[in-house]
Amino acid sequence: MRSLRVALVNMPFAGVERPSIQLGLLKAIADSRGHRADTFHLNLDFVAAMEPLIGNASLAGYDRLAESRSVSGDWIFSLAAFGDEAPDPQLGLTDYAYPEKAPESEEDRVNAEALLRLRNEIAPAYIESMAAAVDWSDYDVVGFTCTFQQNAASFALAQRIKAACPEVLTLFGGANFDGGMGVEWVRSMPFIDFAIGGEADESFPDLLDAIASGDDPSSIPGVVLRAGDRVLALSPSRQFEDLEGSPTPQYHEYFERLDRLGVLPRTMVALPFESARGCWWGERRHCTFCGLNGGTMAYRSKSPQRVLDEITELALDHRCLNVFAVDNIIDTGYYDTVLRELAARGRPFQLFYETKADLSRETLERLCAGGIDSFQPGIESLSSRVLMLMRKGTKAAWNVNMLRWSRYYGVNVSWNLIFGFPHERPADVREQEELLPKLVHLAAPDGTGRVWMERFSPLFEDSELFPARSMKPSSHYRCVYPDRVNLDEAAYFFDYELRDTLPDEEYEHLMKLVWRWQEIDSGEVWRMLVVEDLGSHLEIIDTRDPDNHRTWVLEGLEAEAHRAVMDTYRSINQLVGDLGRPAGVIEETLAKLVADDLVFRDGNLYLALALPKEPPPVRGRLEANPWEEVDWLRPGTRNERVAS
Repeated sequence: MRSLRVALVNMPFAGVERPSIQLGLLKAIADSRGHRADTFHLNLDFVAAMEPLIGNASLAGYDRLAESRSVSGDWIFSLAAFGDEAPDPQLGLTDYAYPEKAPESEEDRVNAEALLRLRNEIAPAYIESMAAAVDWSDYDVVGFTCTFQQNAASFALAQRIKAACPEVLTLFGGANFDGGMGVEWVRSMPFIDFAIGGEADESFPDLLDAIASGDDPSSIPGVVLRAGDRVLALSPSRQFEDLEGSPTPQYHEYFERLDRLGVLPRTMVALPFESARGCWWGERRHCTFCGLNGGTMAYRSKSPQRVLDEITELALDHRCLNVFAVDNIIDTGYYDTVLRELAARGRPFQLFYETKADLSRETLERLCAGGIDSFQPGIESLSSRVLMLMRKGTKAAWNVNMLRWSRYYGVNVSWNLIFGFPHERPADVREQEELLPKLVHLAAPDGTGRVWMERFSPLFEDSELFPARSMKPSSHYRCVYPDRVNLDEAAYFFDYELRDTLPDEEYEHLMKLVWRWQEIDSGEVWRMLVVEDLGSHLEIIDTRDPDNHRTWVLEGLEAEAHRAVMDTYRSINQLVGDLGRPAGVIEETLAKLVADDLVFRDGNLYLALALPKEPPPVRGRLEANPWEEVDWLRPGTRNERVAS
């Protein structure tokens, strides 16, 4: 069997602040099978290509397009990909490029003009430049990873490579090619030779081996291929089980290209690593709106030692202390293993993880001690009833408590408030409208809006439980793809109207409150609700309302009740045991604290809203240049370079 030369390509609009873990893993896997793989993070080149048009704002403009869940990024490359077949040559772009802004604003008119130039001039020139920058004929296989808005740019380059080098085999994979989506993309894009749906850890090297040896690859799990006028997908994708044996991703080419182009400083880069796949909560009860994982929901995680070894290896290899877990949800066993060990080493890394939202004060303190300085808990709502409709397995009081202690320990929280689920009631909306102004001293949501309809989610798949009045591929796709694409099969996002849902106007005030909260959270004046325990009494300072600063002094049972619900939420029955007072007396006392907006009542649960006035334990801070000596990163060595 001969050794193949393989090119692995990452196109816009993948985020540029992180190398592609897909490319990094597949390169390591191909190399381990005896093939020779090169990676090309060409998304970095497009940031550089945008600079003559929008100058220093090129990185921010690219990030905004990359983060959008619409198809504005694919629209920019539709002309380069489809030429005369490309639809929508002059559509008003602000509807989906900048949906949160008024289309008639002067800024949007400028943005629309820039976007048109990106589509008509910059993107085609960039594709031609990338086609000429590499001798693609040197490669046997050129593979593209496609998630969200990477299709059109990848299609544009792939067909130019195929036209110039017909002997080169083109291969596509990634989340956009899961299930029937991959079959349709291969059918409708004649320049695609192969696609892999699902996890490619085994099918990718098996496909390379089959190509190298001349064997028939059609029976390899997850492989879609073109056979004359037919598209074959004979064997469904298979879940990869040996996560422990997965290699460490290789990111050297990303950093070489980054240094050469200078589109962003290394200090902005985070190293992706993988410690788990699937979702342990989704295995138990699939959240209704979640389309992640497709057919690979089963949870698998690496051993704690393997995780520690891998992030240490990545940090040492690339001189980067910012590491980013791509896991859907953290293995809760890591709290007592990985994070405890990292705390013992002096928090050498800045970590990101996704978690469930039922985190206690103790757990948040442990996250902070272990180096997790930002995380994404699945909050989604501040109504316990709506959370139940979502199948989140959490309550509003749990979410609020997590927001409190994450702010106290200085851990950045990324979360969204979403709505529009079947069986929501106006009372669920009003309940959140009343709560939000009381939480402005905590981290605001990153965004808010009606729930997206995603392929593979229960809302999409279970038509009996969630009947729809209408369901069709998002209209934005028709602004990108020619009519020959069957979007019913290829689309991931859908426009929809489900039965028994509230109209948009029901949520208008809620959205305005979220936007106001975001303004407050990003403002220069910090809103505060803090409590100081002075033994004989509690003193609470409240500046949540800038026009009405208030101070409370709580004594007697009021102080006792507030202390009892300070660390976590408690029910009346629990408080009877804690305080040794009759339930009616406790309820009357708490009712006054709730009326003063000092305590949150969530059904039968009560929770204080204030944060302790005393600061948390001082955390270690890395010195400016920790790379003069790096042995302190190794297990078992004393971290002399951390200053308190």
